[in-house]
Amino acid sequence: MLNGFCPSKRYTEEDYELHTSVIATCEAAENMKKANEMTRLFWESLPYRGKYKALIKAGEYTVNSFFADDFPDYFGGTYINVKGNLVVAVTKKYMRHNYRKKIWYKELIGIFGCEDFICRAVSNNYSVLVNGMSELAFGMLGKSISEVTSGIVGYGINDYQNKVVIEVSSFEEAVKVEQLIPHEIYNTIVVGDDNSRYFN
Repeated sequence: MLNGFCPSKRYTEEDYELHTSVIATCEAAENMKKANEMTRLFWESLPYRGKYKALIKAGEYTVNSFFADDFPDYFGGTYINVKGNLVVAVTKKYMRHNYRKKIWYKELIGIFGCEDFICRAVSNNYSVLVNGMSELAFGMLGKSISEVTSGIVGYGINDYQNKVVIEVSSFEEAVKVEQLIPHEIYNTIVVGDDNSRYFN
C-alpha cells in the first residue's frame, strides 16, 4: 500500500488532479515510481485477450487502427495525480456502485500486482481514442482538416482529459478545425510562443 493510500476510501477532487509539478515531495516521488511500474505492467499485458475486449462499432470514427481493439472496453487511459498515485480512467458503464467487487477491477489488480490505484469515471474508452487518432492520421477527418487549414501542428491522446487533443498554430486555424471535429472525443489547442491554451 502506498503512503497514505487506501483503495477503499472515498476520493476527493485532489485525488483526481493531474500531477504537473516538476518538484515532488519524497512521498509523491515514491508513489510515482510505483505508478510508473504499474503503468509499464499494463502496457506489457497488451494486446488484451480477456472478457472485456473492446469492439469498435462499424462507422465509429471510420478508420479502425491496427491496435484499437487491443484494450479492455473499460480502460480509458492512465495518469499520475498530484500525490503521485496512478489514476486509471474507467468508462462510466463500468463505474457502478461497489465496482471494487467487479471482475474487471479484480482483473486490473492482477495486471498491476496490487490495489494501489484510483479509478475515475470517463466517457471514452481507449479504443475510441486510438481510433480517433487514426481518423486524424489516415482518415477523412485528417484530410478534411488539411483542406481548410495549413495543417495540424500535432495531436495525441490526453489521458487526463480523456480526449484526443489537436494542436494548431493559431486561433483562426482552431476555428476552422472546430467546425469539423466531433466534440465528444476531440479538443483543439492553440500552441505558439505565448504558451498553449485550449480553444474549446
